[in-house]
Amino acid sequence: MRKGNYVECEEYGVIKITEFVFSVLHSVGKGIANSDRLLITLKHKFIPLTKEWLVDKFGFEKKGVYYIKSYTINGKTYEFVIWVSVLGNFYLNINDLEVKYVHKLQNIFNALSGQELDILK
Repeated sequence: MRKGNYVECEEYGVIKITEFVFSVLHSVGKGIANSDRLLITLKHKFIPLTKEWLVDKFGFEKKGVYYIKSYTINGKTYEFVIWVSVLGNFYLNINDLEVKYVHKLQNIFNALSGQELDILK
């Protein structure tokens, strides 16, 4: 997990991670606090990758069994390619790495392109 990843939580639905707080905690009354902030623990789960996430939310273009998103680095355009198996599993077109969750796709895309994979407005 990293800042910018999407997860689903029971309380709020799909949310974007914007901050991680690591500190020594101490008890304050009935809550748990760190110096100036009340910490709330959200129950979250990873979001399964689907065709809807690829096309509708992240803007991938569907071409046959492939989902393609172009990105540019130093004026050169590259294609980030995901393919779907007959069983409906998604794989990165590099080493056929299976990608099961939205946050994993975001992390791989960021590592290769240096760009964030955000939900389209």
